[in-house]
Amino acid sequence: MAYQICKKCVLDSNIPGISFDLDGICNFCSDYIKRELPTKLNYELLEKEFVKLTKRDFKKYQYDCICLYSGGKDSSYMLYNLIKKYKLRVLAFTLDHGFLSDEAFFNIRKVVTKLKVDSIIYRPSRELITAVLKTGIFFYNNLPTSKELAFVIGHVCWPCFVLIAMSSIKFAVEKQIPNVIVGTTPGQIRQKKFDLVSKYNDLIDVYKTMVVPMLKLLKVSSYAHFTQDLDLSFLKKLKVLKVRLISFYEHHEYNEERVIKTVENEFDWQRPRDTDSCSSNCLLNSLGIEIHRRKYGISPYAIPFARDVREGLLDRGESLKTINVDLNMELVKHIAQELGVDLKNISSVKEA
Repeated sequence: MAYQICKKCVLDSNIPGISFDLDGICNFCSDYIKRELPTKLNYELLEKEFVKLTKRDFKKYQYDCICLYSGGKDSSYMLYNLIKKYKLRVLAFTLDHGFLSDEAFFNIRKVVTKLKVDSIIYRPSRELITAVLKTGIFFYNNLPTSKELAFVIGHVCWPCFVLIAMSSIKFAVEKQIPNVIVGTTPGQIRQKKFDLVSKYNDLIDVYKTMVVPMLKLLKVSSYAHFTQDLDLSFLKKLKVLKVRLISFYEHHEYNEERVIKTVENEFDWQRPRDTDSCSSNCLLNSLGIEIHRRKYGISPYAIPFARDVREGLLDRGESLKTINVDLNMELVKHIAQELGVDLKNISSVKEA
């Protein structure tokens, strides 16, 4: 197939299973128009469902929810609404993998201070972080499920999400918090399978689909001893059944302009100058993009952006510019060196 980009979204011919009609529209867009567009989401009803799911119980719980808070624009907007609009008792949870922008930390301090919200910044050991990240980068090929996750989510983002999921779940169980709320967009919540439709539903689904493949890979690698640091005991797994995973932007229509305007006006939130165009908090993200481009010829953000473009949540032209932007290669090389990743060993899957 000759290289081409869908005229309606941002997917190109490097996506597995893609095809194009005579008008240059990809099959994923055509399927969306036929199957999903007629059942357009009713955000008024979805917001009522969100209110019902997060109903406060002062007698049973100290907190109503954990908010997975990165300091980025989307999670800052989400945290703002959880506190100001819904009056929830929130524990803001930030995973510090050692590669968050200093400017992102500055944003975090401004937001949690103004909102007067309880906040935890959790730092796993550097050894665990390195083991999980390098497993996703170099050993993903040992399982069909991990190959799929590495492509659909990214060789760096998938391991990072595993760390965030497991550490936040442990806090939820330990502190008896009933809800974990995430700021994934509709496109990101569907970064699950090659069909680009399947989405993550609950914490058990996240554990089975995303975490278990990582644990399996670790067990057969030189990092096997880290599985006990990452996994849950049987008793805690039973307790996880009581914890709900709620996607904020599945219940509220996403509008990037409104998000940015709100966080800038409310908190003097500033976009970090040292992150790439796809992230407003994470330096590690640039390495993930570079690895994906080298291996597959595309950005890992093409898949979630495509979905959000179809739903009218993102502009196609701006999304194409964002996913094709030049990276700071000095930063990419520095982070790769920090992790002991030789970029010369990252080759295209077509060459492997």
